[in-house]
Amino acid sequence: MDQAENSQREAGGLSIDSFELPLGVVGVDGRLLRANPALAALTGPLPAAGVLLAELLPVADCRDFLAQARSGGKRHQLATLLRGATSRQPVYLRWLPTAPGVPWIFSVCPMAGLDQAFAGRERALLEYQAIMKHAPLGVVFTCSRRIVRYNDEFARLFGFDGDSGVGQLASTLYASAATFDEVGRHAYPTLLSRGSFHDEIRFRRRDGATFWGGAWGFLANPADPEQGTIWIISDISVRKSAESVLRASLFEWEEIFNKATIGIGVTRGRTILRCNAHVAATLGYTADELEGTPTSTIFPTPESYEATRRLANPLLIAGRPYETERELRRRDGSLVWCHVCAKTLDPARPESGTVWIVDDLTEARAAQERLHSTLRDYQGVLNNASLGIVLTAGRAIQRYNPAFSAMFGYAGDSAVGLQGRALYRSDAEYAELGKLVGPALAAGKPVQCEVYLRRRDGSDFWGNLSGYLADPDEPARGTWWIIEDRSAFKQAQQALEGNYAELKEAHRQLEAAQAQLLQSEKMASIGQLAAGVAHEINNPIGFVNSNLGTLGMYVGQLLDVVGAYEEALDGVAMPAPSAQRIAGARTAADIDYLREDVAALLQESQEGLARVRNIVQDLKDFSHVDEGEWQEVDLNAGFRSTLNMVRNELKYKAEVSLELGELPPVQCNPAQINQVLMNLLVNAAHAIERQGRIVLRSGVEGEWVWLEVEDNGCGIAPEVQARIFDPFFTTKPVGKGTGLGLSVSYGIVNRHGGHFDMASTPGQGTRFRFWLPLAPPAPA
Repeated sequence: MDQAENSQREAGGLSIDSFELPLGVVGVDGRLLRANPALAALTGPLPAAGVLLAELLPVADCRDFLAQARSGGKRHQLATLLRGATSRQPVYLRWLPTAPGVPWIFSVCPMAGLDQAFAGRERALLEYQAIMKHAPLGVVFTCSRRIVRYNDEFARLFGFDGDSGVGQLASTLYASAATFDEVGRHAYPTLLSRGSFHDEIRFRRRDGATFWGGAWGFLANPADPEQGTIWIISDISVRKSAESVLRASLFEWEEIFNKATIGIGVTRGRTILRCNAHVAATLGYTADELEGTPTSTIFPTPESYEATRRLANPLLIAGRPYETERELRRRDGSLVWCHVCAKTLDPARPESGTVWIVDDLTEARAAQERLHSTLRDYQGVLNNASLGIVLTAGRAIQRYNPAFSAMFGYAGDSAVGLQGRALYRSDAEYAELGKLVGPALAAGKPVQCEVYLRRRDGSDFWGNLSGYLADPDEPARGTWWIIEDRSAFKQAQQALEGNYAELKEAHRQLEAAQAQLLQSEKMASIGQLAAGVAHEINNPIGFVNSNLGTLGMYVGQLLDVVGAYEEALDGVAMPAPSAQRIAGARTAADIDYLREDVAALLQESQEGLARVRNIVQDLKDFSHVDEGEWQEVDLNAGFRSTLNMVRNELKYKAEVSLELGELPPVQCNPAQINQVLMNLLVNAAHAIERQGRIVLRSGVEGEWVWLEVEDNGCGIAPEVQARIFDPFFTTKPVGKGTGLGLSVSYGIVNRHGGHFDMASTPGQGTRFRFWLPLAPPAPA
């Protein structure tokens, strides 16, 4: 089935070929499905697939015409231009009634004798459309309180994409329904009575943001208000854009054109056809004086005019805009710099004319000259500064001054384009600097730091960097860095810091030596006291022990005598008084119990003396005053004697367990080793708040022996474990410790060629183990 048959069937079987009136059938997609011979005579042959109606009519007229068909309401006759085989023809279009659900049929009525009028209207419409396209103000046409069409600036101003706003209620453009109602109460009576309306109104963009706009309203056709209203809207919140060029309709064209705050002119055939007051005033004319004059009049010379035409015409003929800055001649002969933008009214017909936008650059160029003067001053400062100054962008060097060149050894512009990393010693230092200064620069704040920098020859120097963004509003423009060579200062600072560190270390060593000396003297005094006490006690203990032995012998002999007397008395008859007196004395003395108890008392006294002898021996062993300082000793024996010395400190706090291994004799200073063991045992006791457990261990591994004290006390916090061997550092309350015990112990073990191991868990306990070599270094 071919296209004609298909279109006739869709038109309900109606044949349009028999009508002399030009008729066409249009589908719901706006495509011309069929044209009768009368219409084909006007349009010329059509493609087999048909064409869009928009290809035969102006786009705006086509949209309005199709909108009538789709709405199903009242259908008006539309005057428009129909594309013919050779030219556009003025015609009237009207929809014919059809049954629902079938394609639409329209009629075409040529307008005889109106060609000249429509030609002028076409030119005016093209001029209007060009101005509408390039105007800096929003223009919208509303009808029946709905948006019908608008220009690009309006779409940008309100946030519409393309034609997405067409058909929406005009009330959505206002900040609130109350604002819309208020404007309606004032605007429409004014429009009906005066034909125009102006006010400042709070509008709302599509994203919900509001802005203040200056709104001018005009009836599209004062003779028929129902044809709608043209609104011209400018964003007056920022007051930066020029006053609007009113483009509401052909009726308001002259008013919009003449009141624009930017120069607008239309030329054709080397003649100025029209211009507004702004461009005329810029050139020192009135609009009437300029209109009709040759375009070359406003150029400095005929040659400059021809040169401009040679540059502009190829672009304009191709439908592209031409834009430049050039001098134009005023009426008084003076020249003025202007920004000029031109575009053909109808790219399909370059002969239709050109619209020119002219902006006076006098103030802008004066400001630019002032800026150039300031830049020249800055350049003088940059070139003569004694500090290195460099601009970086995108991590690359863009420019720098002579001082920078001399500082880093880059001749001329050889460092331009070089990555900033080349100025630093390593990737790590460069990355660290980025972490340090990046956040501040990103926030638009200046930064200052001192780092090592690297010259081109590989040598390093200490530099002070000060950096700030070239433009905080546009960080991509780069960062200015001011660099000062601070190597001499750094060297002096390092020397001072070195001297201070040496002095501090010497002071620390002096304090440690003094503390150790005090502790050693204290231990020596204690040792001497212990030795003296042991010596003084040992003598009386000796004769008391001897006397107890003799006393035991004497008591035994006396008891034997008493027994012999008793045996003798048993076989002798004695006088009754004497026998009674002896029996009473024997009963009072309880000779049988006394015989048993005296032996026990003597045994207990001898055992007590043995314990005293052991204590005295422990005192002698702990002090070792009677022995040489370095000797081979049994460290387990030292463990036991030291434990006996501090047992009173431990017995109320902890249960002590011994897990001592077999140790070979070790060459050491026993008094000092016993001091270490005593410090560890006392610290273990202090770490236990209530009843706890302390385990003493010893062992041998290879060429080393070790002794260990472990408790289940409070433990040591991780943050202070690194300082426990520092002199005067203590975790005990004020008055409970000097902070010297572990420091002195560490020094003793270190002098013996050994070392400490420590493991501690807060709340669970601590284990101290120190190692001593079997072959220690020679004693100092």
